[in-house]
Amino acid sequence: EEGSGGLDTINRSKDNKVPGSLTVFENGEAALTAALDHIKGRGNSTWDNPAKRPYNIKFSEKQALLGMNAAKKWTLLANAFDKSALRTAAMFELAKASSIKYNIDYRWADLYIDGEFEGLYQVCERLEVGKNRVDIDDLDKANEKANPGIDKDELTRVVEPREDLIAAGVPALYRIYQSWENSPDDISGGYLLEVTQSDVLQTERSAFSTSYGTCISVKCPEYATGSEVRYVAALYEEAESALRSADGKSSAGLDWTEYFDLPSMADSALMYELTRDEMRSWYLYVPAGERKFYAGPVWDFDRAFEKLSPLLACAGVRALTEDDSLDYKSDAAKAGLSGALWLAAERFDSFWDLMNERWAQLGSFVTEELTGILEDSRDRLTRAAALDRLRRNSVYDGYLQLPGSSCDEFAKAFGDEVDGLIAHIEKRAGYISDGLSDREAAVKQYKKLTRSGGVPVPVYAAAAGAVCAAAATAAVVVLRRKKKKKA
Repeated sequence: EEGSGGLDTINRSKDNKVPGSLTVFENGEAALTAALDHIKGRGNSTWDNPAKRPYNIKFSEKQALLGMNAAKKWTLLANAFDKSALRTAAMFELAKASSIKYNIDYRWADLYIDGEFEGLYQVCERLEVGKNRVDIDDLDKANEKANPGIDKDELTRVVEPREDLIAAGVPALYRIYQSWENSPDDISGGYLLEVTQSDVLQTERSAFSTSYGTCISVKCPEYATGSEVRYVAALYEEAESALRSADGKSSAGLDWTEYFDLPSMADSALMYELTRDEMRSWYLYVPAGERKFYAGPVWDFDRAFEKLSPLLACAGVRALTEDDSLDYKSDAAKAGLSGALWLAAERFDSFWDLMNERWAQLGSFVTEELTGILEDSRDRLTRAAALDRLRRNSVYDGYLQLPGSSCDEFAKAFGDEVDGLIAHIEKRAGYISDGLSDREAAVKQYKKLTRSGGVPVPVYAAAAGAVCAAAATAAVVVLRRKKKKKA
């Protein structure tokens, strides 16, 4: 609204919401004009990069934005850490060829906010539970139904054992939830979870940690009841302890394979091996009525494929490594993130065999189709990417800048970045094909990571702007603040 400060207000805090309207131009014609409930910031480290920030938008009514499935909520990725802009898109494409469900659709657009060109953005479906998204039961809705008349925004954040222990960095089995009075009759699902870093314990509405130090944000239900967090935390603890145990069995006597969907786990492991991603976060979901974790959807690869430096990019590499000097005591490893889980799974012959089987399909897609998709994207986006850099290159940190000062120079530099990405993907795919034949190396790396003969030890006790760019991107998205009506 006029007087709200517009983009300045949004950029001051990720929590600030500004209403407005959105107009999409395709091929020079207005294809959509719709009211926005709000525009707001999003992301963690990406939000902290002031050179180019990502945003979330919410329409007042569902919209089929740029031809994608209709929904109210959408994400505008800035890809500020990715000089090729295509790392996340590459993995979205590979996910479509995998066994992972509910993958993210996306389009490219030049973004204008209040008439100012903000750059080339990746317009994505929001990673959320719902029809046309992660299509599992919505426990947020069930919680509201079980607690009529209670405003979720008035709930209190409850932390077990205590909030002050988190701030002090005290290890414990944390359970964080909302102060609902009642839980639904069925709390078996669905759950959408993000395995992530420990700072979520200080910020998320619902989260938990495990005896291995794994920290998990509960994305749905975002406003979880205590019963729900305890249920899914106990299930994950049981699954994780089975996977990391010497014999692969839980205290309940169930094999680790009973807790995980193996095809999606194998495909995820291969995708993260391909990208050499830092793996600061990855997603799992649990459908109602099942006691099994499914991997996906995939998300957030702008820091993958050695995009900054070999040290940073290799910090989270799993078993299939070509560099013996990597730091296996990285934050990801110490926090018990997914890298350690993949290594634990790769100890077992059946999972290793499944990875070989799945790579036969995914590897073929990488070499026969994915590189062609990236080449086509490079050609379509060159002009838009050059204009983006013309707008913002000077405000990036030095290591993220492209060489040049003119549109033509930036266009060439962008093309070189994409070509380098393609070459790296092809090289890495070849290395994975070779590495999958070496079982002993995977077990060796796992033992090196755990430093306990292959059986990890729990960390905690379990008891405790230019218009010509439109032709390059096929769409221009224009956001405007909603003006207040005069009295």
